[in-house]
Amino acid sequence: MPGMSGIELASRLSSFCPALLGRIVLMTGGAHTEHAQSELDRCGRPVIMKPIDMSNLLRVLATVGSE
Repeated sequence: MPGMSGIELASRLSSFCPALLGRIVLMTGGAHTEHAQSELDRCGRPVIMKPIDMSNLLRVLATVGSE
């Protein structure tokens, strides 16, 4: 994503509308640096890894919003 990371976008969205935080799921092709992995761990949001495992995707989507 040009201009910001998904974690930064999630943070900005939750600042504008805190109710959205429980509905945010991040997707990554891999946290290729220690900093990236640290940010994913710190954000506390569900993370879907690519390639997508459909059963995992459906499980995660069923849980978001119920937090």
